[in-house]
Amino acid sequence: MGSVGYARPAKRVKVLFGRLPAGPTDSGREHGRAHRTRGCPSQELIMHHPITPEREKLEREMRAFRGTRRSVVLATADGEGLPDASYAPCLEDAQGNVYIFVSGLARHTQNLLAAGRVSVLFIEDEGETANVFARRRLTLDCTATPIPRDHPDWSGVLDGLAERLGKLVETLRGLADFQLFRLTARSATYVRGFGQTFRFEGEGLKQVSMVRPERQPPG
Repeated sequence: MGSVGYARPAKRVKVLFGRLPAGPTDSGREHGRAHRTRGCPSQELIMHHPITPEREKLEREMRAFRGTRRSVVLATADGEGLPDASYAPCLEDAQGNVYIFVSGLARHTQNLLAAGRVSVLFIEDEGETANVFARRRLTLDCTATPIPRDHPDWSGVLDGLAERLGKLVETLRGLADFQLFRLTARSATYVRGFGQTFRFEGEGLKQVSMVRPERQPPG
């Protein structure tokens, strides 16, 4: 995504979370800002706004959805750009970090170690959705940090994985090739259904935008 510049809100843009002031006044800097996203025409307006009931509700909904999934889909790539799709059971902490404990023999593990980046997908089960084209889903663009076995967090995270996922974790814990990773989101895209796509960015993922498709010119 390109650089960002501040602009007055245009009439055609729907304000999602609270009202914006008419212009870039001191009050506006205090209570909210709008800016356009260059190079991303489908994303009309980003709100960098204080906590509002609307945004809190959306964030709670997104966190609750994440909590219903016990595994995530992983999209990684090797040094030559060859993609790999896989999955792993997971655990989240209070800060929203995702932890996975994966075999060193797996391609995704080697890709994580080499690139330090991964796209993570939480997705609604097909049996739970009313329309297979509109499955609820959350995609996180993450940095991947390996957690060595002598790290002070290692044992606690493995205990949490065992509590959530069962006794097999204790067996895997004894396998020397298995590695623990912390996946930290840089941005997130949450899709509720048709026409309901939200983008979370910035520090703490507090910049929220509604993503709309580009309108094709007539004729």
